[in-house]
Amino acid sequence: MSAPRNRRSAAIRVALAALVATLAVSCGGDDSSPTAPSTQNPTPVSITVYASEDRAVVWSSSNPERANNVEPAYMVNHVGWGYDVGAGNVVSSIGWGLALRFDVQSQIAGRDVAKATLRLDTLWVRPDLTVTPQIRVRAFQDDWNPAGVNWTVWAGLACHTTGEAQAAAPSAEVPVDFDVTSIVRNWASASWGSYGLKVMVDDAYPGRPSNAITSFQSLGSNRSASQVPRLIVEFR
Repeated sequence: MSAPRNRRSAAIRVALAALVATLAVSCGGDDSSPTAPSTQNPTPVSITVYASEDRAVVWSSSNPERANNVEPAYMVNHVGWGYDVGAGNVVSSIGWGLALRFDVQSQIAGRDVAKATLRLDTLWVRPDLTVTPQIRVRAFQDDWNPAGVNWTVWAGLACHTTGEAQAAAPSAEVPVDFDVTSIVRNWASASWGSYGLKVMVDDAYPGRPSNAITSFQSLGSNRSASQVPRLIVEFR
């Protein structure tokens, strides 16, 4: 009686082994150990770098306190021109400009830049919408001291004209993008020093009352940390 029982047990074991082997093949299983996930950080395809410095500078033809100044008290990045007019003639004017610095060099050095965008978030739209200033962005050729920059220093700093970016002043509180790809490529290749960006509007308006000053979010005025001036760099 034991021999048939043993034969049946052996047959059952063989059948079970065959079933297990079939299931392993159908499920893609094997006896190898699972591969451990990579612990290396992938190379980012894009980065966002927030301004480390922003300085709004101002000049006024009538206010001595603003004749040649930086405006830290405003905590707002104004860009543009405004005019007061009396008896048909311009009697005073005020102009604003902006200097930006980004600590970006170590993150882009030697890399292939596909696209770079300067993004400024609008805080206040210019009151005079009958004119549409072109806001221009250039790269500084030389370094500058944030603590010592004023209108005269800002206006006198040399800039690269190659790669200048332009955008129309906004008519709504929306982000404004400037294509600074050429500038950032020159920074990445070390052809230019990464000394930051000059944001300006030409003084070219009719002699009538006009306030064409756009106000952008700054390091001091931002409603949220993500709205400060920033560079968005995409790589190939």
